[in-house]
Amino acid sequence: MMIIKYGYVRFCLILIITSLMTENIFAADTQLTLPDLITLAFKNNSSIKIAEADKNQAHWVEKEAESSELPVLSYKATAKYYEPDPSQPLPEAYKNRTSRVDNTVLLSIPLYTGGRTEGNINLAKLNLDSNEINIIKVKQQVQYETTSAYYSLLKALRLRELSQETVGRLKEHLKTVEKFFSAGTAAKIDILHVEVELADAEQDLIKAENGVELAKITLNNIIGLPLSTTLSVSDNLVREEATQTLEEYLNSAEKNRPELMLARINYESAEKEINIAKSGKLPSLNFEMALSENDDEFPGTGNTNWSIGVAAIWNFYDSGQTDARINQARAYLEKTGEIVTQTKDFIDFNVRKAYLEVQEANKRISVSEKILEKAQEDYRLAVLKYKTGLSTSLELLDYQVALTKSKTNYIQAIYDYNINVASLKKATGILLD
Repeated sequence: MMIIKYGYVRFCLILIITSLMTENIFAADTQLTLPDLITLAFKNNSSIKIAEADKNQAHWVEKEAESSELPVLSYKATAKYYEPDPSQPLPEAYKNRTSRVDNTVLLSIPLYTGGRTEGNINLAKLNLDSNEINIIKVKQQVQYETTSAYYSLLKALRLRELSQETVGRLKEHLKTVEKFFSAGTAAKIDILHVEVELADAEQDLIKAENGVELAKITLNNIIGLPLSTTLSVSDNLVREEATQTLEEYLNSAEKNRPELMLARINYESAEKEINIAKSGKLPSLNFEMALSENDDEFPGTGNTNWSIGVAAIWNFYDSGQTDARINQARAYLEKTGEIVTQTKDFIDFNVRKAYLEVQEANKRISVSEKILEKAQEDYRLAVLKYKTGLSTSLELLDYQVALTKSKTNYIQAIYDYNINVASLKKATGILLD
């Protein structure tokens, strides 16, 4: 027994150590790409799990609907005790009895329901289709959110690096100005100017560091990991490609947007609802076979009876209830038809807006690249002029500010473009393979 306990404890320790090692490797060494993050999100995101659970429920709703056209075999047992009232006359059959036990087995097979059963089955199938499409819709949303959070994190990391670079550059400049001041070639106000710029840059660095932490917990939340998880993401600052024409993107959205598929399924379901409502004007027909046994003593098997036949029900008049249901279904059909049109218009607007935003972001990149190149060259020349005494510290600070701003604009333009491309892909219904 002690050997078994020791072996069990040793096994648990091995599992714990292995788990910790795996976590450390994941945190420190693994460079997660965007497809890696999307795979994690598809596996862990709660919205996807909820959508899959809804689909599973819809599957069993379909099974329930299908079973309604199959035979039903039931058994019913009743036991009654009678306390005769001496003042009331009793039927001859009950004068010498104070109890009765009945056993009944009933077989019922629906033969015709006016289309109600078939309509409910078709509705259940459409509901299952709708839930399957909803999973695609949720995945597309999660894919977009993951992509947006990924690029937002990369942007935050780049901006933090830029803030650190700016702080470091200003600190070096402050040392240079202090040396010039000691040598009598710079004024005290030059030092104050640099200190003010440095204080502002340090505040920007604090904001940038906070921005990184917020971006990390946002991404962890989307991909379903603990918010404190340390992620290491790969970043090569590449531009996503958006090479298709607007017309091609619109055609893709027409085929792939799950919202439009769902709207069309809802319209088809509304048509089925009308047929189901109309079944209230038609008869229903069941085949029934019954076997019953009864006695005045348990288990009630003294007398046996059986019957076989067909039961028909036809409501000739129901005070307008069926007509009301039919009109409700027709009104809902009209509504769902308008929703299909509205959804198509919304998707068309969505694609065009996303496409224009991608074009705008692409142009911003081209402009910001040129401005950055000029700002870098201007700053390089300004440093040389300052060191040779041909310009002032204040002029050099102006070029530093311009360089930081141009780098910030370039970084934002690159990642905003990638996020806009992700938005365009979502608008066209493109899901990662």
